[in-house]
Amino acid sequence: MKKILLLTFMLASMASAWAAGFKTLNVDLRDGSSVAITLADDLAISFDTENMVAESAASGKVEISRNDIVGMSHGSDAAIGSVDADVPSIEQEGRKIVVSGVADGTEVSIYRLDGRIGTVSYTAIAYNAQGASVPATANARSGLDYDLAVTDISADPVKVVAGESFTIKATVLNNGRMPTPDDDANRYTVVLREVTDNDRVALDSSFGDRLMSEESAEFSFVCATNDESVGVHRYEVSAMFPDATLDENSDNNVSKIIEVVVEAAQHDGIAAVGADSAIEINGRQITLRAAGAIYNVAGVCVFTNYFDAPRSVTLPAGIYLINIDNKILKVII
Repeated sequence: MKKILLLTFMLASMASAWAAGFKTLNVDLRDGSSVAITLADDLAISFDTENMVAESAASGKVEISRNDIVGMSHGSDAAIGSVDADVPSIEQEGRKIVVSGVADGTEVSIYRLDGRIGTVSYTAIAYNAQGASVPATANARSGLDYDLAVTDISADPVKVVAGESFTIKATVLNNGRMPTPDDDANRYTVVLREVTDNDRVALDSSFGDRLMSEESAEFSFVCATNDESVGVHRYEVSAMFPDATLDENSDNNVSKIIEVVVEAAQHDGIAAVGADSAIEINGRQITLRAAGAIYNVAGVCVFTNYFDAPRSVTLPAGIYLINIDNKILKVII
């Protein structure tokens, strides 16, 4: 948190440092080295999720990993907190932030630079030549105005038999500062897609209800299967506004990909052998008491009884399917 505050202060005090005669911004790195950036009227400094980016005509474009930054100083290595008294400075004491060198009535703003939504309580005291201000406590919120995020996805169960169904659940978070629109024209939509090698096929969708900042909602999609579904299937869930440009961070709109395995079934009508008196099994001998046929697991007919009279056959040990009395029965001998 201290590093974030120092980085924020550096941006806020850049003009004052330039006016005080400092010529460079020195960025101290974790490996002991430093990067000198020339202060200029056209110097622009920004932060993305990974880097600090400084750009001006004098220095060109400089990118520095935020994780490598351990400190900053102006000019001849003067520390931020020890510059001229007329130049604003900032210090952090636990949860207390002390701002010095500002004029009466100056508004002091504190920013989070990690891009995440959040609420943090701060206490700040400002000092100038007239003394100290009354401690001020405020809740500071940060983040984007509109940012939908799919934070979780799961399938239950992850393995089914053809003919059974499974449910995919996904959690959508409003990671923005503003509530999501609730009018029909601007409500966000949650879409379930199957991911193939060549395409992403939409299977189902649902409109999302209004979400306040940092509020989440769970969406469920029930998926049916059949004999043609046998195999491994991959799914993802997305959450988007009708106007995709409304979402200021599109990187978190789509979930990770999950897999569901659909296994081949025992077809409808297969029953236990003991439930049908037309069949008798004695060791590896099968007796059909009515017209019927016996098949091996490859689908090859190995025995047929053409008459409504008992006929027996002795077969090698294995698994067989018996078609008799309009039923299909599986037996193991």
